Amino acid sequence: MALGRRGARLIVVDGAEYRWRVRPRPTYCQEMGWSALAFAVERVERGGGDDAAGAGAVLVVDVGAARPDSRLGCPSLSVLPSTVAAAVRLALGRGWRPDRPGRPFLVGPEDWAEGWAKGRSAERSAARGPAEGAPPVPGAA
Repeated sequence: MALGRRGARLIVVDGAEYRWRVRPRPTYCQEMGWSALAFAVERVERGGGDDAAGAGAVLVVDVGAARPDSRLGCPSLSVLPSTVAAAVRLALGRGWRPDRPGRPFLVGPEDWAEGWAKGRSAERSAARGPAEGAPPVPGAA
């Protein structure tokens, strides 16, 4: 499965280039707050003058919060480039192979909670922990 270029953004994480995107419009379930905001990431291979994308497994990340444009005004998040970078690092650490074809690799809210606890540096943890009631998503503002 390949992500379309339209509406996608590029990001470089640890020297590798990735393309990511959030659905431009919410699904009905997302709009009603029944399902969470998600985004997809794939590795971009440069070569031959054209971007070759879609050859490997796609990363699908469920952030565990509603979209900002949900109708019911549920607590929501925006996806920031730092959130995408944290998700890519977390998925790579859990075995995502963006260079090999395969089924989409899923990262859910429970993975974020674990990644949040393990991935934070001691300095940052000592300075401040996650705010009470804040969603456990690295890079969320």
